[in-house]
Amino acid sequence: MWENKETWDSYIYTVARNQIYNFLKHQSVELSYQEKLSQEDAPSFEFDTYDKLYAKELQLLIKLTLDNMPEQRRKVFSMSRQQGMSNQEIADSLRLSIRTVERHIYLFEQGRILRPDLCRLDDEHQQEF
Repeated sequence: MWENKETWDSYIYTVARNQIYNFLKHQSVELSYQEKLSQEDAPSFEFDTYDKLYAKELQLLIKLTLDNMPEQRRKVFSMSRQQGMSNQEIADSLRLSIRTVERHIYLFEQGRILRPDLCRLDDEHQQEF
């Protein structure tokens, strides 16, 4: 079953999606609870701890995704998304054509389990870890 890459990618995507849905659902319940408590003049809770935990989980998910990528695609992704390099800079650095770099990015995006905006964690969150 796991020999088929598409099956594996679908599985990882489904797990990630469900984790994110569960987190958002949980956060919604907590927000509702916090609002109810604030109406009763009870002390409110901070979500800062949950934000940090969520950022750590996203970071782990990104790491696991990167670990399952072919080495060249992993390098291209890291240079593009984490280091902010342009396709031309990546091509020059790795001695690849720009088209090859574009293809690696395209293949990553086709098999990604996270939206591109989630792949870039805030500098604030990265500094905390």
